[in-house]
Amino acid sequence: MLVGFYICVLNPNKDGYKESRYLEDILKDTCALYDVVVKKATDYHSVDRISEQLIEAIDEADIVFADANSANENVWYEIGYSDKSNKKKVICLSEESRSLPFDRSDIRSIRYKRDGEAESGFRASLARMTKDIVCDQVIETIVSKSEGVSSLTSHSSEVLTRHFESKRLHPLGVRYLEEIVRDNRRPPTQRKLALSSLSLLRAASDDTLLMASDPMINGPLKEEAYTIAAANASRRLPAEFWEQGLKSSETNNLSAFMKALVSHWLAGGVDDVWLRSEVFNSRDDRIKQELLSALRKHGQGVRQ
Repeated sequence: MLVGFYICVLNPNKDGYKESRYLEDILKDTCALYDVVVKKATDYHSVDRISEQLIEAIDEADIVFADANSANENVWYEIGYSDKSNKKKVICLSEESRSLPFDRSDIRSIRYKRDGEAESGFRASLARMTKDIVCDQVIETIVSKSEGVSSLTSHSSEVLTRHFESKRLHPLGVRYLEEIVRDNRRPPTQRKLALSSLSLLRAASDDTLLMASDPMINGPLKEEAYTIAAANASRRLPAEFWEQGLKSSETNNLSAFMKALVSHWLAGGVDDVWLRSEVFNSRDDRIKQELLSALRKHGQGVRQ
């Protein structure tokens, strides 16, 4: 479950209160699409004052929605703080007729009209921006900030499982992670971490593993595909996955591949005839050596 913090006018006696309530109803409808719960300062027992608890709530929110229609000082203080804290997760909302006191050109914002036809477009824009932030600020941050790290940290793993356990967010997160894995413009470490994240979410599909084991791919992504396969020996993978693995050119990849192959073979997931023909009888000494090494390591693991 994600949290969206809503900056708005809270006092019924202040100008802008009715507009804030109008926007709140739309926000709640939109956020429900992505299992984002909307919270306000009142949820933190903070009204007409800027408390440390409120500042912490803004910092920890996954998305910040801001009603920029009023001249309320507290509202604009919170907007300013949100921009400084992380403007990439802020969506500023204002009527088209409203003249904003600050330049918002470099920050996500929606100018809307309050009429029937225009409201549907407003809702669509809000849904699109909310989805973008869910992907950019939650998933992307985990993957990109972990660049150079060999595996997901325990914190990143906890964030992924906590945020994407819901029925609506899970498929969204999976699709975005799959896009990262398939994007050859991204650094290899990012692609590996995205694949590792998919495995953590129990969503590393056969197609994704096949793509990651393509003979043209080397490095951490392919190694991660074999690591995932080795950890799931009861899973039946396509024969093409194993055929591609024999074409691995990097020693590390071949070692990880053989570990996975042996695990699946002993579990009955690899054809005996193919294994004898292509692996045991291979003319490539590296393949034979890595196979024997994998068999020895598996035997040691069983004895332990």
